[in-house]
Amino acid sequence: MKEFSKKSLTSLDVAVLVKEIASSLENGFITNVYGVDEDKYLLKVRGVDGRLILLYIQPGSRINVTRYTLQTTHKGKIQMFRKFLRDSQILSVKQYKFERIIIFDLRKGSSRIRVILELIPRGVLVITDENYKILMTSKTLDVKDRTIKIGLKYTPPPTFPDILSESINDLLRALPKKGKLGSVLIRYLGIPPEVVNEVLDEELRNRDIGDVEQDELITTINNIRKFIINVINNPEPVIVHGGNDSYVSFHPFIPQRLWPIDTRFIAFETFNEAVDEYFRALTTFTIMKKEIESIERERERLNKVLSNMLVDYSKTYYKLRELEKLIDVLSRNYQLIDNIVECSSCLLYTSPSPRDLSTSRMPSSA
Repeated sequence: MKEFSKKSLTSLDVAVLVKEIASSLENGFITNVYGVDEDKYLLKVRGVDGRLILLYIQPGSRINVTRYTLQTTHKGKIQMFRKFLRDSQILSVKQYKFERIIIFDLRKGSSRIRVILELIPRGVLVITDENYKILMTSKTLDVKDRTIKIGLKYTPPPTFPDILSESINDLLRALPKKGKLGSVLIRYLGIPPEVVNEVLDEELRNRDIGDVEQDELITTINNIRKFIINVINNPEPVIVHGGNDSYVSFHPFIPQRLWPIDTRFIAFETFNEAVDEYFRALTTFTIMKKEIESIERERERLNKVLSNMLVDYSKTYYKLRELEKLIDVLSRNYQLIDNIVECSSCLLYTSPSPRDLSTSRMPSSA
């Protein structure tokens, strides 16, 4: 099993988590806002009972109340978030439809504002006025379906039919005529894959939707709906243990089909606690992985330097050996070389000069 294969909350996770933490947040006051690394936020909330609550927010990934101490900053856009959120009262916390989107209704003085958190890929954290005009955003976004920018009206991303509130007929109309049933339910109704894999057996998941009778299809959708409602109302939070003190995933229910029969699950009293612990471990794992990768890069660099040094050493050693051989030859033949040099000097000394050769004459004939 791959370590930490789950990186973000599903729509079911959001539904369970919002129901669980909303009561402790509602009517509380945001006393401060901090940054945690890049595009991660920590809201300090004073609950109605006076208890301090630390709400961790990471657009595109997760939200949860954390009990861990985090290194924070006030740089970047944090000052602007503080301007709008500090001393505001949280009136309500709700999930938008059955989506990975959470909407906070706030009151700041006499004004009403909203905080919208998207946990979808490329999701944003947005502050709007009561008419959804964007006052602040974690990042500007300009894509095919919408533009997120200060001053514009907030537009949510394209959404799926709400399986919890829409009629069966509306849900059926959203489905295509072809495709594996499991994939179709995920792609067209936005049902989390882990829910589809838990509720449907493998044969039904892999059957073409065109081969599924309408009554069976209706029964399947109703079974999924009942499963989701039951999990929201009666969660049984667990973390999937991967061995070697690592985690694989987390769920608000105890899986029966998702994992091998010998899989170990760690149970938690609340889903928030499971999410907090899982992402604490994931953060530690990510930091250690980056440090190991940095060490590996440095090791490769040093190996390359050492390899080059060995090549240079080999070349230098070869030249040294050649010089030693030359010195040995010179040493063993020193007397001979000295005699040759001496003879050469004598010849040069006794030889006639070029001028003498040019003035000499051949003897004339008688």
